[in-house]
Amino acid sequence: MKILLLLLTSLFAQGPGVATLDGHKITLNADTLTTDADIAFKGLRVPKGSYKLTAATQGAQWQLVVGKLGKVNLTPPKPATGPAKLSISKVAALAAKIEVNVNGTTAAATFHLDRGGADTEW
Repeated sequence: MKILLLLLTSLFAQGPGVATLDGHKITLNADTLTTDADIAFKGLRVPKGSYKLTAATQGAQWQLVVGKLGKVNLTPPKPATGPAKLSISKVAALAAKIEVNVNGTTAAATFHLDRGGADTEW
């Protein structure tokens, strides 16, 4: 099982990106995700706080590693253009996504505010 970890700090030196969901800021700055509210990816709940991000690849499968909390599967990678980057963008009133673009390939993970209870939005 070969896993290649990419330290995003060395790849992504751009300034911060921010998604505001229901008045809560989720900030992506280089390799750090900071959220002032609990959020949930499919299969992983992330309490408010700051977390180092890395990307792991295993063949065609990419994962976003959120600190020591766990891993989130990224959408299947697809060809992209431009330099390596990490970005965050709002996709719905209470949801946003993180995109990882490395060497012309992009993958994404969507998350939403964690309102507790069953994760019915996935």
